[in-house]
Amino acid sequence: MAFAIFPSSFSAENSTGVLYCSSLAECFVTMFYNGYSGTITSVPVIPSSFQTLQARLFFDVSFFLIWTLISLNIVLGIIVDNFGQYTQNKLMIEKDLKGECFICHLPKYLFEEAGQDFLKDHIALEHSKWNYIHYSYYLDFVPSSRQSAIEKYVRGQIKDKKTDFFPNKELTKQVLLNSKKCSS
Repeated sequence: MAFAIFPSSFSAENSTGVLYCSSLAECFVTMFYNGYSGTITSVPVIPSSFQTLQARLFFDVSFFLIWTLISLNIVLGIIVDNFGQYTQNKLMIEKDLKGECFICHLPKYLFEEAGQDFLKDHIALEHSKWNYIHYSYYLDFVPSSRQSAIEKYVRGQIKDKKTDFFPNKELTKQVLLNSKKCSS
């Protein structure tokens, strides 16, 4: 577009730098490079009249506003949107970790209704995720010839990336309900 409107700006005799503009593709690449490097107006142009100068100034400023500012703001918008999504996911994970058991996925309110302290009794003692990590680490270093059947089963489940050896959610819920009935 610039070549069609201002062909004298792209001729070799009016420029000190090299402007490749013998085809549409070369003009596009030249304008793209010069627009982002900030040198689109650094090529000295001797206007034939004041009206040409005004038109060229309007074109250069429009090019800068449309091409540089808008395209860079689109990239910035994508970055901000991804950061917002990351923050939202992080808050959701934190809410899940504080509101339910990591191992059996039972909600905190069930333990409170049963009269148990969710953090002290259940998370710290019964279903400590660190105990499961230590147990997995232990299984890696005990030779299979010295492992019990349960240890071999759990080691196989971990190798297959399965969590079937974790406590059953329904069974844990029934134990909680029974302990609530017994205490009342």
